[in-house]
Amino acid sequence: LLKAALVIGGIGAPNDKFVFLSDTTLPVKPLSYVREQLLADEASDFCIFPRNEWAEVSEGSSRKTVRIAPKHHQWIILSRKHAEFSAEESKKNMDLMVQLQLNLLHTNAAYQNTGCLDEFWHFATIFDSVKVKPGADRLWLEDFNGGPLDTGSFEIQGRCNTFVQWVQRASGMTNNITHLSQALTVDAGTDLAPATQARPGSIERFGRASIRALRKSPFLFVRKVSEEASFSGCESLTEAFSALVFKGKELDPSVEKVWPGSGVWLDNQHSRVSVNSYEGSIRLAGTHKDMQAKGYYCGRNMQDGQKLKWANGVVWERAPN
Repeated sequence: LLKAALVIGGIGAPNDKFVFLSDTTLPVKPLSYVREQLLADEASDFCIFPRNEWAEVSEGSSRKTVRIAPKHHQWIILSRKHAEFSAEESKKNMDLMVQLQLNLLHTNAAYQNTGCLDEFWHFATIFDSVKVKPGADRLWLEDFNGGPLDTGSFEIQGRCNTFVQWVQRASGMTNNITHLSQALTVDAGTDLAPATQARPGSIERFGRASIRALRKSPFLFVRKVSEEASFSGCESLTEAFSALVFKGKELDPSVEKVWPGSGVWLDNQHSRVSVNSYEGSIRLAGTHKDMQAKGYYCGRNMQDGQKLKWANGVVWERAPN
């Protein structure tokens, strides 16, 4: 694909960029903003995993020489120079997974030395002359955005353009990814299938607050978005993104930030249920710790403010004070 893009792009310009995206990715900025950001320099963007995710192997006859290889997200953005170099060297390091002893049962009990070829290949090939030594060091890499690279850091480094939620060992403790992940997690209107040790989290429904957080974040794209992903509100996901992301406008102003249905209700079993709402999303909490739910509202669906009608036809009544 990279070779084809280079052919189609022709001679181009030094600040051309080659963006790696997946089919589960959505943009969270207008195209004009994305273009302006990417063409602002001639460097490449690598989102580097924390140090504990890097590959580390012993080499040499004495096995005392340690080779360390930084691991990066697959969703990189290459400069024209680096894209052309990668295409020219495409047959190099095809055995990199063997060299780095990746995914061997006896080495990955703590998920070290794990990953796919494209999580190591581009950095290892483009910055082949860079030798990472054991211990903490700061490496200034030519045409590497977000540097220097701290070889002792257990945080995300470089420049990350695509938000993706990983478990803590792969996302660090406090950075743009963890902050945004927290914002999506606390949004009752967002359904986020949690990440596993082998797979990132998947977004199945977007709340209004989450889309706003994505739009305000430094990220240009978001993944992993479910094919059936929806929006918590009256609008479709397409309409929500069109308004909140691409046009920078609000949705229907008649949608109250706090739903009139907020408060305490009696369900069809006459148990008290607390309903809290904010900008299209609701969170329900019953008297039992296991009686918890979240969702969204579209319209009021109320009768005189005293009866609440759900989509399945069930009617609740206001609880007495």
